[in-house]
Amino acid sequence: MRGPGRAAIRSRVLTVEVERVLGRGAAGSVAGADPAVPEGTVVLVEEEHALADGARLVVDGMRPGRVGDRGVWFLVAGGDPDFPAYALVNAQGRCLFAGRDALVGGDRSDALVRRIEGRGRTTLESTLLAPTPTPTP
Repeated sequence: MRGPGRAAIRSRVLTVEVERVLGRGAAGSVAGADPAVPEGTVVLVEEEHALADGARLVVDGMRPGRVGDRGVWFLVAGGDPDFPAYALVNAQGRCLFAGRDALVGGDRSDALVRRIEGRGRTTLESTLLAPTPTPTP
């Protein structure tokens, strides 16, 4: 058992510049998503980084973020007004650009991640930008 104040997992905070917002009002949008984040904003994204002893973490096969990463992040607001950061929704929550139309997802053992990777960046972006179908009563 660790003493008070010693976290079992240490996190780190990345800065991510929002180039374009995908999914607002689209098929991939989430109720309660933060509509106040304009394009061009730099947001803080918290991710697991290491164990208390300093051993680096790889969560569900997803490597830590790196300077220069470009891709699509699916984020959820942390909900702490004193630390307005975001986190990935889960191990499916980041798809990095890997060439002209290629994507590399987080948890590559996940069927949805493999499906998204197989369809490529253009299909992912167009799907997220597509209007949400109006439900029929």
